[in-house]
This record gives sequence, C-alpha cells and structure tokens, in this order.
Amino acid sequence: MSRAHPALVVISVDGATPGFARRFGLFRSAAGHPVAALRSVYPSSTAPSHASILTGAPPARHGVVANRYWEGEDASEIRARQEALASLHPYDRLSLRCPSLLDDLLDQGLSVGAVLFPHTFSRDARHPALESCYCLYAPGRRWTIPWEPGGRQAQLVIPCFGEDLAFRLIPQDNGEPLLVHARQRRPLRSGEPTDVVVTVGREKAISFTLALEEATAQEVVLRQTTAVLVLAAGNRSASDWACGPVVPHSRTVEYTANPAHDFHESPSVAWTTTAALDVVAEGPDVVFIRYNQVDHAQEFLYWQATHGDRDTAAEARRQIETVYRQVADGVDAVRAAVPATCPVVVLSDHGIDWVDTHVRPNRILAELGLTEDLVFQGDSNVCYLYGKRGLSSAERDALERLAGPARIRVLTPAELRARGTWHEGRCGALALQSGPHAEFQYHQGRLVEQVRSASHGFDPRLHVMDGIWQVLQGPDLPTPPSVVEVADVLRTALTRAGGWKR
Repeated sequence: MSRAHPALVVISVDGATPGFARRFGLFRSAAGHPVAALRSVYPSSTAPSHASILTGAPPARHGVVANRYWEGEDASEIRARQEALASLHPYDRLSLRCPSLLDDLLDQGLSVGAVLFPHTFSRDARHPALESCYCLYAPGRRWTIPWEPGGRQAQLVIPCFGEDLAFRLIPQDNGEPLLVHARQRRPLRSGEPTDVVVTVGREKAISFTLALEEATAQEVVLRQTTAVLVLAAGNRSASDWACGPVVPHSRTVEYTANPAHDFHESPSVAWTTTAALDVVAEGPDVVFIRYNQVDHAQEFLYWQATHGDRDTAAEARRQIETVYRQVADGVDAVRAAVPATCPVVVLSDHGIDWVDTHVRPNRILAELGLTEDLVFQGDSNVCYLYGKRGLSSAERDALERLAGPARIRVLTPAELRARGTWHEGRCGALALQSGPHAEFQYHQGRLVEQVRSASHGFDPRLHVMDGIWQVLQGPDLPTPPSVVEVADVLRTALTRAGGWKR
C-alpha cells in the first residue's frame, strides 16, 4: 500500500433512505447538512445500482441488468445454479461491460482496498494493487444427528456454499458432545452457542454458530445460525478476514418485530466495521466499504413499520433505527480513522417499499408446459426469460393471458431501452414487470401469494426508491442527481484531495 492514509473513502449504506436518515438525524455533513436524495437506476437494486456508481453508466451500458441475470446458459443449467456462490457473477468485476472508476484507479497505479463493495471483487481477475473481500450468506438449519451404534460418536456433514463441512461429535461424561473439526475441539453446552469458522484454502472461510438444543442417549439436536461465506481476493487470506476477534456472523436472530423468520445478520455490523478499519489502517489510496445491514432490516421490518398495529409498528421502527445507528457508529469510526482533509462520502444505492404480493413467473411457464426449455430469472420487480429459444406468438399470447390477473405485464425491448436497461443477451428473450407492491419470487409455489414484506428494484422515478448522498468531510463537492453521476463526482473529490498524485 502506498500511503499513510487514504485519499478518498466511499461508504455505501445499502438501502438507506433519505426519509429514515433525516428522521434519525444521521450521516450529517461537517456543516450539519442532512443527506440529499440520490436517484437509482432500473431496476433499483444492489448490483445494477452499484455498477452504475462505479461506471457512471446505466445498466444498458455496464450490462448488470439485475441482481441475478444470465447470458447464454440453457434453462437446466440456470436452475442448477441457484446456490448463492454459483450465481455471484452479477457482483463480480468481470460482469461489467464498460470501464469503471476502479479500472481508472488501478491503471493510474493507485491502490484500492474494498470491503463488501460490489464490482470491486473477482475470484478470476486478481490485481496486485487491489485488496478486497466479499460476503454471501445461507439460511440457518436445524440438525438431528443419531449417535452411532455403541454411542462412540456421531457424524455431522453440513453442506454449505458448495462445501461439505464434516464434523464429529464425541460424547463426554456429562452427556454433552464435543465438536471436532480438523484441529478444532470445542464442547457444545446447552445455552452456550459455539462459534465455528472453517477455512477452505486461502479464498474461502465459512462462519456460523452451533447451539446445542438437546442431547439424549439416541441423538443430538443442534441449531445452526445463518452462515456467512467470506471470499478473499488479494494478499490477505479468507482466514485473515474471518478469524479475528470479531466473527463475521451474528449469534442472535435480529428483527424480531417480524416473527416470520430466523435470520441472523450476515455479516454483522461489528465485523464490517472491524474489516473496514483494518483496510483503512493499511493505507490504500482509495477505500470502498459497503454495509448491507440496513437493507436487511428494512426488508424484514418495513411492512410492519408501515402497516403493523401501533405496538408492532413502533417496535419495527425502533429496530430499524437501531440498525441505522449501529451503521452510523461504524461510519463515524471509519471517519475518525482518516485525517479531516480526506474526503469521506456516504451514499446508498436504492430505497425500499412495502410488498403485499409475491408472484412466481415460472409457475406460468409450468402451466404452459415450457419449463424444460425456458426459465424466468431476474430481480425483485423485473424478470427475464432465458433459454435456448423464444416464445411463439401463441405461447406469448397465452403467457400474457395468465400474467394479467397476477399484475404482471410484458416489457418490450423499446421500454427497457427507454429505462436505460436493455442489454443484448442479458435481458433474455422477453421481460416481465411486476405491479406496484408486488415482488417476483423464483422458487416453487403458487403463482400469487399474499405476504407481509418489503423490497427494492421498482421504478426509480418513485421517490421511495431514492438512495442517499452525503459528503461527511473534505472538499465541497457537487451533489449528483443519480447514481449514474456519482463516478464523476468521486473523480472530482480525488482530484481536489490530490489523490491522483503519488
């Protein structure tokens, strides 16, 4: 790394809204100014919007047309690649189809450190001046493991992110098991969750908690929390990122104002801040950081905050505010770690809105008998038809008849072009858009289901989809109207801070 401290720090608070940030009085500038609104792109979701932040281009140019898209794969391959690691490519540097600010920085010989920031990471395109990590998560599970005959031990294999994590459980004199993995030996005790961090080579570390629910003479019952995968790209290994004093995973279920889930924050705010401070301390020229916890909190709680009864709504808003403040404390810690002359920019990629309907477009394909050749994939509010062929006129007419009652309509390529989204090959043979307060789901189930949820990804012309913009410190900078103009403003910030000079 080339400096004693960075010349620019960019922090994305994924999903943060102007309304909540202003209501809570957070992310104010040094002069006390509240955040400005930042318009998103279509679809207004994490991968497309962050790609626009880095490239200064709409999805039609940078090619990231959804949080999940495909290009040339057939339907069977797409269905087989639904696990998080197998569908990571929309967040990878190599997904971009036009140059980015990151490319400019590296071409100029500057060093970059990044934590969880989309399109600063790649498993296949390393750069010696780029140190980055990225995280994915997988749902928690409950495991019931019978003891082997004779009660000598039990075997537990946890499939996670393409790895089979093998553990042995050895009974102790008190009847509770000893957890053994490689050289790790840890007792599992009732009421005392045990942190597990398993490294797989230099690039992968998997982190979660196991809690003993029951141990009898016949079986052991364990509860596994949401698992976090830490991916490393650079000189630091995944073990360096994951095995510090703060573990990546959360040990408790968050967002309890919504009882219909068992999500543990992934990664935790504390771990994200620790990782960010470690990167800042290494002194890269530019630092990119992303906190994803506000987005998660709103997805689980926004419906309750806006539609719940008085007590539920109040508790949901309190829990949302708690996460905003935890992230703001992390941002303040990063800000305190750099000189006052270093520009520190806080922004977000999109907003949030409530959802009362889930729609499964692949159910339409099933009813038309087309699932062998075709599959819908995409984002929350727009999905694309992929496969080795398109639809006949009769098939399209039948699809539109079934889609209408589900508040779905077909988007033409001309409409996608008008929204700055159409990218040849990645938008499939046809696109569908959900109606207001409806969200696409891609697993099996009924075509339409009533839910209590929240989402992003809808029309960025609606202010509820706005993100935030704030310059916490450093030189005065223009306020970009949308994420597409952010890259140029960041170049200006780096120029005024003398960051292009080494």
